[in-house]
Amino acid sequence: MEWCHTIGMVSYETWNAFHKRHHNHHSWDTTFAKDETRHPWHTKLPKAIWRGTTTHEQTITKEYDFEDIPRAKLVQSGIENSDVIDAAFTAIIQKFEMDKEVLAKKTRVGDYMPFVKQLDYKAFIDIDGNNWSSRFIMLLCTNSVVIKIEPDWIEYFYDDLLPNIHYIPASLENISNVARYVVDPANDQEMRNVVKSANSWCKRTVTEEVLIRDEMYQLEAYEAALVAYGERTSSWIDEWTEIMTAGIVDDLVECISSV
Repeated sequence: MEWCHTIGMVSYETWNAFHKRHHNHHSWDTTFAKDETRHPWHTKLPKAIWRGTTTHEQTITKEYDFEDIPRAKLVQSGIENSDVIDAAFTAIIQKFEMDKEVLAKKTRVGDYMPFVKQLDYKAFIDIDGNNWSSRFIMLLCTNSVVIKIEPDWIEYFYDDLLPNIHYIPASLENISNVARYVVDPANDQEMRNVVKSANSWCKRTVTEEVLIRDEMYQLEAYEAALVAYGERTSSWIDEWTEIMTAGIVDDLVECISSV
């Protein structure tokens, strides 16, 4: 899979969701145990779930009709393959909001579904919106399989993940076939191994200590790039290093939402 764009920093969503609850890798054991108790694999619905809004990457050079945006294509696949895909919009927003009453009749708009209810499904489908999917890490750290639609936007950790090991890759063209394979009881053991590998990655990677380390690595790489191009004009990287080392790490604020 060829990545097109890279988001090189630990996102606000990732930091905010995990750093307080997971100071170290041991804390994940309790989380995984609770998930298996509350949402055991053998009781999960044999479907892939997706809920979201009509966000999509907007470009200056290309105007998208509603039917052409990736998320609309995904929901349409769900309509046509409702036995294995439960996909619906929770809201029609942005450029399509003015026509939401008309568009709602052409697609599927469902009620908001709490994330805890989505854990009752065997698989999650993850797809880009305006930019990268900030839910990807959260989904990998559950006991359901993640089906990842080929992204245009990625985060710094993507190269550490292996298709068919940590997640199941898919495209909008083959999503129904992939979902059917993933939720087939005959493939349960293979899918449970994928979940296990994803959880092991979370335990190794998604902790406060490692997130801080990764953030500093990305800042240092960015600084090196500035130096290489002769653009570094201040010592901001040194100030950030002091802040992170001192443990003053709660000053991060949200600047953009990718939900």
